[in-house]
Amino acid sequence: MCAPESKGEGVKWSGSPTAGMVRKNCPIFTDHSCLPGLRTTYRGGNVPRRQFDTGVDAGRNDAAPKSRTVSAGAFAPPRTARSLAAVLLVAFAAILGLPLQAEAQTGVCGRTEQVRDEILDEISGVTDCADVTDAHLAAITGTLSLDREGITALAAGDFDGLTKLTRLGLNDNSSLDTLPAGVFDELTALNVLELRLNDNPGAPFSPTADALPDDGEVSPAGGDVTLDGSGSGGPWGANVTYRWRQTSGPTSGVTFDDAASATPVVTIPAFDPTAGICGRTKAVRDAIVALVSGAINCALVTDAHLGAITDTLNLESQGITALTAGDFDGLTALTTLSLANNSLSTLPAGVFDELTALTTLGLYDNSLSTLPAGVFDELTALTQLGLAANSLTTLPAGVFDELTSLRVLYLHDNSLTTLDDDVFDELTALTRLGLANNSLTTLPDDVFEELTALTTLYLSRNSGAPFSPTADALPDDGTVSSAGGTVT
Repeated sequence: MCAPESKGEGVKWSGSPTAGMVRKNCPIFTDHSCLPGLRTTYRGGNVPRRQFDTGVDAGRNDAAPKSRTVSAGAFAPPRTARSLAAVLLVAFAAILGLPLQAEAQTGVCGRTEQVRDEILDEISGVTDCADVTDAHLAAITGTLSLDREGITALAAGDFDGLTKLTRLGLNDNSSLDTLPAGVFDELTALNVLELRLNDNPGAPFSPTADALPDDGEVSPAGGDVTLDGSGSGGPWGANVTYRWRQTSGPTSGVTFDDAASATPVVTIPAFDPTAGICGRTKAVRDAIVALVSGAINCALVTDAHLGAITDTLNLESQGITALTAGDFDGLTALTTLSLANNSLSTLPAGVFDELTALTTLGLYDNSLSTLPAGVFDELTALTQLGLAANSLTTLPAGVFDELTSLRVLYLHDNSLTTLDDDVFDELTALTRLGLANNSLTTLPDDVFEELTALTTLYLSRNSGAPFSPTADALPDDGTVSSAGGTVT
């Protein structure tokens, strides 16, 4: 049993307490094993040179311990005998003043433990990592499975020599968050690398490429574009290969001079920039294309595709500064649209007119200072409208009149100074209204009178809060005659 402790450059180890045996390059382990295969050589005087290849029982975590042989010439003494022999040799060498030297053993003993053990399992008749040769490694074909082995890190040379391996599995190692550069460089026959990364925290270990001009666009006039993936990197090292394909835009007539090159030239013909939905605001266009199965570019999106989109179109935090009037045309089944956290200062008239099934519209955290008259008139199914955290100072007359299904309206964190007395009159289904943190100093009489379903009203942090009711209940002079009487 190894009992390592720090000493000089290496780690002192012994079968029983002694001094002087130094094992270089052996890390301190917390379990029962040290890396096998350290060759300790004794030289000096007339003492014959002796070599002991030390071995350990180092089974895999999920299997029974696997025996590892020990050799010293043709004789392998028991562990206690080896330890005693080692002690005696050290003592004898110390008496004679002989030098001791520790040399690193060959084989695969220096590789990550799980990799080392899996390699040994693949080699028939070899149980000692020191006995693994380059020929053994090159003869391993098929699959090396290291799934769910608890691997926390790999070393750059872990897979060196496995030039005929065709499949490598490294799935579900829950602490593997990085891969060393060049770790797969010698796996030249590999055709399947499994890094299913749902449980590998470093996912996706992907190479990266800077492949288009800075704006990511190609002129409608067409022309040649040189792509550049030479900056691709990551753990793949020299094994990076290239396979380019077009992911958006009209595809007809687009050609690559060499799709396997790091820097191919793509020839793009002139095209109609308004085909399909290509003329819409870029962020809107790209989000719609992502929702359409089978449409790899904006030119292929049809009215049928648009009408089949339901549920949510999420455009939050896209840096949108402006929309065009037809951006959402055709989305007649869409139920949720979020435009939150952009930089919109205004909305084009009619921009939402075809969203007839929309129930939720999020416009909060923009810079809207005004709303066009009638901008919400066609949203008759709308139940939630978020306009909070904008710069609204007034609300157009009748802006909410058609929203008879609206239940939640958030207008807090704006700069509203006044409200029309009938601005909320048609919101008979409204249950929650947020007007907090504006600049309201007064409220019109009866401004909330028609909100018969209202259960929650936020008015805090306004200049006029708490907007207490007032009553004019006495005669003009504020006195009553001492003779008494009745006062109305």
